[in-house]
Amino acid sequence: FIVSRVISGFGMSESASTKTVTPSFRRARALYEEAIGLGDSLAAEHLEHLQEAIDKHAPLMDHRVEIQGSSRKDINGKRGIALDFHAAAGTDPDTWRYTVKLDNGAVFKIKPTKLRAEPEQGRAGVQARPRSSSSLKEKCAACVPGTIVGIC
Repeated sequence: FIVSRVISGFGMSESASTKTVTPSFRRARALYEEAIGLGDSLAAEHLEHLQEAIDKHAPLMDHRVEIQGSSRKDINGKRGIALDFHAAAGTDPDTWRYTVKLDNGAVFKIKPTKLRAEPEQGRAGVQARPRSSSSLKEKCAACVPGTIVGIC
């Protein structure tokens, strides 16, 4: 039960007759933490693998960011926090998005290539995503969650 709930929360099909939801790294993390609290012995290992995937593929998640190069000129230069990361088509980085909540409260899904770490003095450890998505496709094919098994 716990694992099936985690899998459905991570973005797999809810059932054969319902829609598929967008994978959410934040939701998956919360469900693994809940499963740990309920005594699931495998959840801690899965959470560790998920955190490795977040560190590798979504380094800006939970960090302050600035939007740059968006087709929406009115949000370029705006700042906020990257609340979540969605690997909608699994291994295709062109479909990946961060959910960003701007300082004014507006929320947008933004391509990783359109974000950078907010420039601040003394900010260490947050790296912007690489510009080229072709190398990401090759590097990430085996470790972006298309299924729960195979996360980094």
